[in-house]
Amino acid sequence: MPHSTSRRTPEYPPPPARPNPSQSNTAPPRLPSSTYRPSSSYSFSSSSIPPPSYPLPSNNNSSFELVKPCPTDGKCSLPYCFCSPNGLGIPGNLRASETPQMVIITYEGPITDRIINIFKSLFNGKFKNPNGCPIKGTFFISHEWNNYDQVQWLFSTGHEIGVNSIT
Repeated sequence: MPHSTSRRTPEYPPPPARPNPSQSNTAPPRLPSSTYRPSSSYSFSSSSIPPPSYPLPSNNNSSFELVKPCPTDGKCSLPYCFCSPNGLGIPGNLRASETPQMVIITYEGPITDRIINIFKSLFNGKFKNPNGCPIKGTFFISHEWNNYDQVQWLFSTGHEIGVNSIT
């Protein structure tokens, strides 16, 4: 008679329930309004900053030369210096209203049902670039907890999507 052995599978407790961010009773976080106001009494003394002393490679790669202090006569070349006698002047004597600005909006992490509401309120067309186009963002999404339907909405409305790898 054959001998039968019954293998008993160990019983494990069920895994804990994962919280669902979309079923929370708390309101989504709101972006605070900016309270930063530059002070007109700010003073800057270029003499308080020592000249740069880190080495830059020379053309022959056999020696290094020290970076020279930035000339204040308007004959400097970026990116090694910013020509302003006091550090406050705008190059080219432009008015502040004529000076180009760039605001970079990025996000790294999963796009969840909760966070998408913040993005939808931020990218609702209220904020525009000087050319009249609505602002856009770049999103570096991760796989875990990500809602791909919401990512598709972001992409279809013109935002840039990048990914983090799954490792």
